[in-house]
Amino acid sequence: MDEQNQLYLMLGRIDGKLDNALQRQDKHDKQFEALDRRVTALESDKMWLIGAATALSSAIGIAFPYIKDYFWK
Repeated sequence: MDEQNQLYLMLGRIDGKLDNALQRQDKHDKQFEALDRRVTALESDKMWLIGAATALSSAIGIAFPYIKDYFWK
């Protein structure tokens, strides 16, 4: 009976350690998901900013000769 009690005790310890590991894994998964959302939002904002800068610089590049001729005749 003593060996059986020791087995149950060891199984209980293993179960406790496994529960703890699963809780930590769940916490890390949630942190990873939050970080992924933040990075995705930053990448999206960066792409919009690059697009706007490209459009603005193209518009200035196209309009510059006309503006230059108007002011420096």
